[in-house]
This record gives sequence, C-alpha cells and structure tokens, in this order.
Amino acid sequence: MCLETQGIRNKSTHNIINPNKYGVINTSYGLNGEKFRWGRSIPSLMNETFPYWWIETLEDDEEVKPVKGYSGYFITNKGRLYSTHTNQWMKPKLKPPYYYSVWLFYSTGEKLHTYLHTLVGKHFLPEWEEGLFVLHKDETIPYPEINYPSNLWIGDGVDNNRDRCEKGRSGGWMKGKIYNGVLQTGV
Repeated sequence: MCLETQGIRNKSTHNIINPNKYGVINTSYGLNGEKFRWGRSIPSLMNETFPYWWIETLEDDEEVKPVKGYSGYFITNKGRLYSTHTNQWMKPKLKPPYYYSVWLFYSTGEKLHTYLHTLVGKHFLPEWEEGLFVLHKDETIPYPEINYPSNLWIGDGVDNNRDRCEKGRSGGWMKGKIYNGVLQTGV
C-alpha cells in the first residue's frame, strides 16, 4: 500500500492503483489476478493481501481471541468484535438498559444473537464453563468499559436470578431484595 496516495500495487503489473473519491479501487482484477465484476474497497483489498491488518488497530493493552465456533470473528478484551466477513469492526446495538448485542453467522448461513459481555466473559474469564452466566458487577459504567473483563463475573443460574432481582431487572415478577438467600418483597 502506498502511504502517500492510499493506493495499492497490482501484483502482476506492479502499477499503483489509486482509490476514487469513495475509497474504492476501480479495477476488475483482484491483487492475485482473480477477475471481479466491480470495484474493490480498500478494506477488501487489504484483507485479501494482509488478512490480519486490522490487528494494528488494537490498543496497546488490548488482547484479541478468535470467537469459538464462529470462523471469521475475533473478540477483544475491550469488548470489540471484528468480522473478516465484512472486513470491519462490528457495531453492536444497544438493548436497554445496558446490554450491547451482535449477530454472528455460522458458515452454514444460520445466525446467532449474542451479547458482547457474554463473548468477552467466555473468552477472557478463566472460570467460565458451559452452563454458567456472565454477569456485570456495575451497570453504571459507560460503554465500552461496561463489557471489560474487570467489570464481569461468572455465576450460575441462582446467581443470575439473584443479580436480576437485586438490580430490579426481574420483569416485575420478583421485585424485592434478597437477604440470606430469601426474597424479601416490599423492602
């Protein structure tokens, strides 16, 4: 890649191909000589040439791991998710009050709706096991810090229900506080 013009050098002709004003390389050939019907974006060409170029965009203390069971997805300990399918960082959707969610796609075309804090917990909290829940310690922290491993903890179903009740997220069917393992309503 030419740093001055943001152009990409063609492998066969060695000419620099510059992007148009929309950031698209107007060539019908990929860098490996493969024929395409439309122009190519810079991220698309970068991903073809350097599949892990996006790792340079990580912060100094940010770690990345591949998402288990979903090829082409990578989660960081800062709650960022990269997709090699779209060649970009995914933009999670906020599900109030503070859950950030994304859709992951299997190679078969099936999709899964999941939460960022769950992905971070599964990949960066060593005590996580199948069947356990990833819970937030403090829900008042802003995004993205709310999904950092330091703000997450692992619990079982009882812990999850207790946490929901104590934080007033029980959907109205179990309002109250838990004292010594017993739900106290009207407190």
